[in-house]
Amino acid sequence: NANLYHVEQQVIGTDAAFVRVKTTAEVTASQTGLPPAATVDVRVLAVSANGTEAVPSNVVRIITGS
Repeated sequence: NANLYHVEQQVIGTDAAFVRVKTTAEVTASQTGLPPAATVDVRVLAVSANGTEAVPSNVVRIITGS
């Protein structure tokens, strides 16, 4: 019953923690502007109508090209 989704990422070796990069009502999202030759962990948090955030999703690791 989520109304919104917070997308967070952590660039390994650069970010000390996850950073919120997008909030969307869509169930799909794309991310642009990732640094080249980087390892990026991404997770999503569902948000209910009253603003309650669910626990984060499993982390997906992305390795960008050079």
